[in-house]
Amino acid sequence: MPILERLTAHRFRIFRELDVGLSAGINVFEGRNGSGKTSLLEMIYLLGTGKSFRTARASDYITTHEHSAIVSGVVRDEGAASPHVLGIEKTATETLCRIDGQTVHAASELARHFSVVVLDAQAFKIMEDGPSIRRALLDRALFHVEPGYLELYKTFKRALRSRNELLKRHARLEEGEFWNEQLGRQAMALDAARRSCVSRFNAWVDSWPAASQWGKVSFDYRQGWRADADLRALLREQWSRDCEAGTTQSGPHRAELRILLEGRPAANVVSRGQGKLLICALVAAQASFIAEGAGRWPALLIDDIGAELDRDSCAAALSLLLSNGSQAFVTSIEGALLRAALPASPDAWFHVERGQLTPIFG
Repeated sequence: MPILERLTAHRFRIFRELDVGLSAGINVFEGRNGSGKTSLLEMIYLLGTGKSFRTARASDYITTHEHSAIVSGVVRDEGAASPHVLGIEKTATETLCRIDGQTVHAASELARHFSVVVLDAQAFKIMEDGPSIRRALLDRALFHVEPGYLELYKTFKRALRSRNELLKRHARLEEGEFWNEQLGRQAMALDAARRSCVSRFNAWVDSWPAASQWGKVSFDYRQGWRADADLRALLREQWSRDCEAGTTQSGPHRAELRILLEGRPAANVVSRGQGKLLICALVAAQASFIAEGAGRWPALLIDDIGAELDRDSCAAALSLLLSNGSQAFVTSIEGALLRAALPASPDAWFHVERGQLTPIFG
């Protein structure tokens, strides 16, 4: 599996300069709030995706009064003769990605060398927030596994934007027929990929022994339009209503992923603590799906899980998430509590203070 051996950064939040060697196993970043722990995970996520999991604006993480931020990493794959060097430079308006010194034109190329999955405070809102955050989890998993999925997703979004532009100016149905056809065709392919992904999520959770402590856990996908309808015909039928709304009201952009317990929405029948453990299971299923499809485990980024779960639940979640032996990066405010909750001894431990890393061991 790919291992991030070294991480360097320039002008990233409070880290003006960073150069640190990392372990192939569990890496812990311990420090107080505001010390820069989550920023380290953000850098690692940037290397694998080209974007931050905290903000859509690069200006938020470029050091104040600086023009750009640079993050690079040395990634070694098992059996490879030499490592790859991934790099990304961000300004407020531009992104430049490099692999082994060569510029690549899409940030998605980075994921072919280094995959990441993140569990942070936002992820723990998956059951509470709207369906877009749950759809995004499916799409991120598919980006890593299905070579053509990203282009399919972009093509669908372009078709959706074009149809919506016609709707907003109350165009005639005849003007929209081309986009109805395009949207319907892309939607069916998108839907099939998502259904396959959810099916494999369910196969994973069926094999998870701890799931049975609450009953039958499953993931339910709903496509975003009437199950008995052909979407292309439905888009024609709904043209007038969509014109009034100014937007397309049916399609995979309205799809929903639900976590069920004994066939009922888990959010309605479990405690908040149990719900958060189920979210950990969903993230673990996502990682397993990527590993199965891409042939390599993604790196796990786990941000201050002790702030979300009690000690026993934290231990259960970490045992679940770290059971595969993949590289992991875990942050914590309370080092002693994290050490007690980890299923195995960490391989490297760093103290973080005001943008400075001090190795404790590893």
